[in-house]
Amino acid sequence: MILSTLAAIFLSTSTPAPVTIEVGRAQWDRFPSLEKRGRELPVSTMVGLVEEMLASKQCELEGQSAKRFDITVPYAVMLGPDGYAQRIVVADVGCAPLETMIGQAVYGLSSSGNFSKSGAKTGRWYVDEVSLILQ
Repeated sequence: MILSTLAAIFLSTSTPAPVTIEVGRAQWDRFPSLEKRGRELPVSTMVGLVEEMLASKQCELEGQSAKRFDITVPYAVMLGPDGYAQRIVVADVGCAPLETMIGQAVYGLSSSGNFSKSGAKTGRWYVDEVSLILQ
């Protein structure tokens, strides 16, 4: 359900090369911020999907419920010189469906050419985060 919903959001996307999506930990504040051009993550759709995840007990996150949550998930993207993602690392928050959803959404943004070119000759890491809130 989650992947098919996100696939529908990014129907006409393609990237020049496969992208590795991983879950991990990092010192997120040590990297420069990711610059996007126009299109943002589909946060309103993602909030609804998180609500479903929590209601169906796919994830149990301390202090969060399907009726009320405030979740911020950092992620890092290694951009190639062309501005397309080469690797994506989503913070380990203990909820695989949530981490997958964020990784796929970031991949969709990259596929649509939404990240600014780094100007570097090799891949460079950038970070951002997504906040998913239901009050």
